[in-house]
Amino acid sequence: MHDYTEMRKRLGYAVNQTLDSPVMILDFWEISEIFAALICIMVFGVLFYQWFLLCIVLILTLFGLPYLRRNFNKGMVMHFPYSRFGMKLPGLVNPGTRQMSD
Repeated sequence: MHDYTEMRKRLGYAVNQTLDSPVMILDFWEISEIFAALICIMVFGVLFYQWFLLCIVLILTLFGLPYLRRNFNKGMVMHFPYSRFGMKLPGLVNPGTRQMSD
């Protein structure tokens, strides 16, 4: 067997084992947005065969979601209805009588 420890010390570099950022495709889309687009293609392109609706939903998915991700915080979607409409979730989200959201 060959011993690569010396070559690893000279030419190698340390790699973190955890991902600190989401997996990006073309430095623009997250992988979750691509999966949402694939689901849209399957539903509107294969099952219902609605090309016009498919194009609209794909444009909203592939260009609207990155815009929302860049310009708004991640919790904004869930925080808005909770704070404006006084919603409460019993159980794990709001244990006991103490309200966890605004």
